[in-house]
Amino acid sequence: MVKTPFAQLLGALVATGVSSVTVTDSIDDESDALSVSCESSSAFGLLPLPATVLLGYQEGMMWPAGLYTLQSVTTLPIGERLLFTSAAFDGTMKKKRTKSYQKLKLKDLVAKIAKQNGLSSKSDMDQFLLHVDQKNESDTSLLKRYAQKYNAIFNIKNGTLILLSKSSLSLPLFLLFAQDAQSYSLYTNHKFLYRSLEVKYHNHKKNKTEKIKIGSGDPKYIIEQIQKTKAEAKDIGKAKLERLIAKTRGGTITVEGQNIVAGGKVLLIGFGKGDGLYLITNAEHKAAEIFTTTLTLEQAI
Repeated sequence: MVKTPFAQLLGALVATGVSSVTVTDSIDDESDALSVSCESSSAFGLLPLPATVLLGYQEGMMWPAGLYTLQSVTTLPIGERLLFTSAAFDGTMKKKRTKSYQKLKLKDLVAKIAKQNGLSSKSDMDQFLLHVDQKNESDTSLLKRYAQKYNAIFNIKNGTLILLSKSSLSLPLFLLFAQDAQSYSLYTNHKFLYRSLEVKYHNHKKNKTEKIKIGSGDPKYIIEQIQKTKAEAKDIGKAKLERLIAKTRGGTITVEGQNIVAGGKVLLIGFGKGDGLYLITNAEHKAAEIFTTTLTLEQAI
């Protein structure tokens, strides 16, 4: 069955003679982007016009691919190129605040920040935070710090503030077979293969430095920095080992355009040594004469 690519901008901005639309959906906060090539548009000056994009096929299947804000217009001999960034992190999420939070779980902090920004929340982060200082810092910056510290997925999608473990069972799961691929390149890298990790912490009761081990077997990775508590040492060590494991396998794969999202997991079958479960760190959807989706992958944990 022949499928005809479909892409449409919705909103105040009008683009005529659209030849290609590229949506970049990233696992990283603030990295989602939209690029539109067209003959002409109603964009004028530096007005940050909003736009929603629909992707799919004229024969029926279509889906929303995010809300974006116009950032730049480039005039070319053959028309214009419009560049947008995600609108999800605009407004109050960028407002600098000075606040403090006491004795709560990280997922509860996410819920509080989501509420004050008019968002719903989705988080499974059970790390206990004794004290949180937010000094002249945006909510985006604050949560980004914790996402990096605990190796979590941080983003805003469809009005929901997300902070999820990369091992979360609630991440969407996709399935791709080798015959689905138009092209692919998958690798294994033993440089980052560590089976265990050692991390030190200060035992306040005994007033001495102790260590814990995460995982088993060799090679072993050692974190030299001493953590404040045993619980923090365990959380920091687990996150570091997860980041190392994620680097051991990865690659890219291009398939016919599909509604596959970054932050989900994909099971590859029929790719030989490349078979297995991966985390999707980036999904680029390009609708032009043909519609393709290119996924960037890392080893799932």
